[in-house]
Amino acid sequence: MKDQLPGITLQDINQEFLKQYQPDKIFLLITGPVKDSSFIPASSEALATISKAENLMAIRYIDDPVASLTGAPTKGGRIVSKTKDTVVGTTDLVLSNGVTITLKPTDFKTGEIQMDGWRPGGYHQFPISRRPDATQAAKLANAMGVVGYTPNQLEKILAGKYVSLEPYLNDDEEGIEGNTTKNDLPTYLQLLYLYLTKPAFDSVLGRLYIESQQSYITNLQADPVAFFLDSLRRLMYNGNPWALGGELTLSELKEVNPYEAWKMYKQIFSNADGFHFTFVGDFNPDSVGPLLAYWIGGLPSTPVHHSFTDVRLTPEKGVSRAVIRKGIADQSRIELIFNGKAIYSPLEQLRIDATNALLNLTVFNIMREQMGKIYGGGFSGGMLDNAPTNDYQISAVLFCGPENVDTLVDCLLGLLEKTVRDGPLNDDLNKVKATLLEHNQTNMKQNYYWLDMLTNTWMKREDPLWIMNYANMVAAIEPEDIVSTLKKYYALNRYTLAILNPESLKSAIK
Repeated sequence: MKDQLPGITLQDINQEFLKQYQPDKIFLLITGPVKDSSFIPASSEALATISKAENLMAIRYIDDPVASLTGAPTKGGRIVSKTKDTVVGTTDLVLSNGVTITLKPTDFKTGEIQMDGWRPGGYHQFPISRRPDATQAAKLANAMGVVGYTPNQLEKILAGKYVSLEPYLNDDEEGIEGNTTKNDLPTYLQLLYLYLTKPAFDSVLGRLYIESQQSYITNLQADPVAFFLDSLRRLMYNGNPWALGGELTLSELKEVNPYEAWKMYKQIFSNADGFHFTFVGDFNPDSVGPLLAYWIGGLPSTPVHHSFTDVRLTPEKGVSRAVIRKGIADQSRIELIFNGKAIYSPLEQLRIDATNALLNLTVFNIMREQMGKIYGGGFSGGMLDNAPTNDYQISAVLFCGPENVDTLVDCLLGLLEKTVRDGPLNDDLNKVKATLLEHNQTNMKQNYYWLDMLTNTWMKREDPLWIMNYANMVAAIEPEDIVSTLKKYYALNRYTLAILNPESLKSAIK
């Protein structure tokens, strides 16, 4: 390919085009949503548009040259303290602007570096009236680039480099994450600095982003599963508008003001106080320290209080059941959800993981293999966080034919009752423990796993030593731990059961 490309001339391309493009043999296919076909032109109108385009004069494409990124701290920061954990293999830094960093060098993948910068906050810190702007603030920042550089220009500057970086703003957290290589780390840190200190406002790009979201939301609202999950969240949280998360309706999208969202982004990210960055990958902590101190330590920082905001997302108590009809496909979805209050700990989460895995053995062996009544599904979930409200949520999701819903609901609830009553089989528990240990051995050699674990232990103010003791924690799980976990988190007097059925099906669940 490299040898052939230089020999291809403009004349060659024009001749090939004339051979392939035959105006008298055009086949034109136009697709669009069934519910709104008003914008689809008649065939004669479409062909006339093509004919008109044929007569347009070609304009030479001119690429605006962009040399390199500019912008740097007036004065970089410095490292004021360094602490090493020789057991976990990490180094913790405190910078002169108060920002903290955890470094975890690995040799899992040559050159790769992954990063997450995090602090509590998120769009819950704003009043509900500002939810449309708040949920889109970071997304709009990504769409508009940084001062002096559009996203297209940034793409050209970064061509040939491995630099991926994205600010985020979710319900309870705000930050910036991405990955790069050892060689591209200086460029990566400069771009990070620019995203946090010099986000661009571009009214045209902001409008284009909103327009792109209109198509996305239109398609999403036509999706039966999206409609089902939206209805389920409203049911579980008694209509609390925060339960809808970052998803907007079309009417809410119209309320988004890109300029106000940009100001909100600046308000949040222009102050680096409270941020904790975690870097995992192929680097030497002593070598990258000065580079991190210059760029991250050079971020403006003024001490303020950062915290999670409790927006009263409290699940309904007792048992709730609902049937939601949407779509025409002859298939159903069963969703059984347990949630409530719990204090997070790695051991409690591990016990829930083991319990989910045990239940999934039965779901697969009985409901799928023996009964042949599900396409797939199983149990998942656990502790949501230790702040702001100390919640857990565990879900069982089954995909099946509508005729099997009632049987599977009875089977699912019966499975939980039987396991509480009789406890798990030792053979099943040993299989689960072996699988957990096998997955852990794989995870311990993955950069993304260490990034996730170290970020979460910092968020929860935990000692990361438990990561190294995971195998011992798995080995210590006994059958009575599974029964205790089921009684505590899978209570059959408090759950939500929702069924998605096709619109044509009128039967109700028992």
